Amino acid sequence: MQTLQGALVRLRPATQDDVPALSRIRATPEVYERWGPGDVLDADTPTLVILAEERVVGSRGRQPRRDPLLHQGRLPPGRHHAPL
Repeated sequence: MQTLQGALVRLRPATQDDVPALSRIRATPEVYERWGPGDVLDADTPTLVILAEERVVGSRGRQPRRDPLLHQGRLPPGRHHAPL
């Protein structure tokens, strides 16, 4: 995975050195409600940490795309859900 630089934040691959900062973030009630218990880094899920002013402010896990025809949560033309 590569590092991605934006105007305000940078994303880079997470390392074990990021665990303390991510654990502190997860300990806040608002985040714990979404992340829940468990390891903050999962060996099976490539994770990017989000840095603002070189400080870890969050993370984003990346899941492999299971269906190559699905792109960004949308169905391509000609592939539609059945009516309910």
